[in-house]
Amino acid sequence: MKKNIKVFVSHRIDLESFKIDNNIYVPVRCGACFDKRENPDMIGDDTGVNISDKRESYCELTVQYWAWKNVNADYYGLCHYRRYLSFNEADTVKRDSWSNVIVPRLDENSCREHFLNDCEYIQNKVSQYDIITMIPADMKDVDRKSVYEQYKKDGNLLHISDIDTMLDIIDEMYPEFSEVAHAYINGTKAYFGNIFIMNKKLFHDYCAWLFDILEEFEKRVDMSSYSVEGYRTPGHLGERLFGIYYTWLKTDKQIRSLELPLVVFKDTAIVKKISPAFSQNNIPVVFSCSEQYSTFCAASIQSLIDVSSHDNNYDIFILNRNLSKETKRKFFFMLEGKKNISLRFIDMSSIVSQYNLYETPTISCETYFRLIIPELFIEYNKVLYLDSDIIIRRDIAELYTINLDEHWLGAVHDICEAANINNFNEERRNYVKNYMRLRNIYKEFNAGILLINTKAFRNNFTTRYLFEFCEAGAFQFQDQDALNILCEDKILWIDMRWNFVPAQNGSYTEMLLRYAPRDAYKVWSRSSEDPWIIHYIGNIKPWYNSHMEFSEYFWSSLQKTPFYHTWIKIRIIDHILAYKEKNNPSLVPSHVIPYNTGVTYKRHYVIYKYWIYKIISSMTLGKLHRKMDAKRKKYKNLYFEFMGK
Repeated sequence: MKKNIKVFVSHRIDLESFKIDNNIYVPVRCGACFDKRENPDMIGDDTGVNISDKRESYCELTVQYWAWKNVNADYYGLCHYRRYLSFNEADTVKRDSWSNVIVPRLDENSCREHFLNDCEYIQNKVSQYDIITMIPADMKDVDRKSVYEQYKKDGNLLHISDIDTMLDIIDEMYPEFSEVAHAYINGTKAYFGNIFIMNKKLFHDYCAWLFDILEEFEKRVDMSSYSVEGYRTPGHLGERLFGIYYTWLKTDKQIRSLELPLVVFKDTAIVKKISPAFSQNNIPVVFSCSEQYSTFCAASIQSLIDVSSHDNNYDIFILNRNLSKETKRKFFFMLEGKKNISLRFIDMSSIVSQYNLYETPTISCETYFRLIIPELFIEYNKVLYLDSDIIIRRDIAELYTINLDEHWLGAVHDICEAANINNFNEERRNYVKNYMRLRNIYKEFNAGILLINTKAFRNNFTTRYLFEFCEAGAFQFQDQDALNILCEDKILWIDMRWNFVPAQNGSYTEMLLRYAPRDAYKVWSRSSEDPWIIHYIGNIKPWYNSHMEFSEYFWSSLQKTPFYHTWIKIRIIDHILAYKEKNNPSLVPSHVIPYNTGVTYKRHYVIYKYWIYKIISSMTLGKLHRKMDAKRKKYKNLYFEFMGK
């Protein structure tokens, strides 16, 4: 006869997390009394007899309490929306030093891998035992002498005296647990997370014991001045109390116990279907961006805004894996009041972390995000992908409305690559000819501007295939090489003005273009007269070199964004640090201007002011540039006098 097994999964009310398709797992909203959403699709811990309002201190234990008081089952379990016991015992060898198996994403595939959706298997396994929990973490593996020291060392916002109070309560109220409790806390084996499955009798006995101790703890300890994390102390103590109770149970030889690997999912968010933001004239535009590149992406988006048309609706996405809340807030600030522009952020961390992707110091993981676009944007048949180091000078609606017909990609001929293999770089030429095996080695595209026929891609490739192709190929130019190989006969070549590469005098690009095939060079030269998208490829960037060709367009756009002043400050600091490293550090103040008197103070002051105005004047245009340059000149003579020049 099948046992009625219920494993209650504690879910946050501020996060839509993946729910396992298995009736054994019962998702419950933790602290449901604080949930302001209408008609949530999950039961809460705020019905019947409950302590839902203690969520901020008891954490997931409010779910455990609710299950204890309101649900009848043969077995009860507790886990978290991102922490589960793995029933695949092969995971045992995959544990880290904290005894966790780290998995990028919780989805159908990972559920199958860890047997979480196998109801029959879990039924059979659980029925054989009285209690199941995680394989313990060994404190020696994480450089901690004991469970007590771990709480003291890692819980810097907690109070080690609370552990002592907890032990005092056990000594007084449950002396039969005293010896085990002290041995456990001073021992090296730890069962973290409040993760378990146990039979009905054990569960009810454990809950009565646990909540009795925590109730007494609340009477003895005033937590009113505790920090937010400190106020969660009952939840933290609950983890230690479970370890004590479980260790005590194991002293009874009749208790059948099993320890399984604990799997921790880094990303549990539900992958929602992405639908167009607008019902008409919807133009999907996708950028890839890291926190480090956010300033430059902002300039790109600002340039898009500046040439946008009120007749069109712009559906903008930023694919990322580490953008901060503050950075996102700045992006949204740029779009305030613009009703025909939508902006959404999509976290790609869990997807790309599944693959061993080839990166270089100049080309990061973000470049691979465009490979995910076809399957990610399932409701779109065409998407425009743009790199973040560009400036747009013409409404991209004109580019988007190009008819791809049966072509898989719309792209621009890469003149730099054509020049590279045209007697400039023999090694690259052999690579393109013999490794990439392109039929026309002079006809590659730059993947920074792509009009993607997402429907055609879905019909011919899966995301996994594209990633594994890149992973196996270890290509020099990553996914750009891969796409050139896969799409060689399916490319619609579009006007070079949509992906124009400037050539700074004396730069590598300028030298490279001398080797470009004559016809391609003529097209490039004509495009330079009126580029529609300026693409700052290569190592020379306008944000570092304000005198490079076409840099004025970048600075004109950046100045309109909330990222501008922060970037100016960064560059000022960079220049001062570079100067200090090159010259005598004592000539430049270590932080702004140190207090001093006489000639030494004047020297510091003049040097600092000169560099400030020199840097700002090189990064500004128009009236502000003239003002900063005038101030620079004011300090110039004194500066050279002090420097002995």
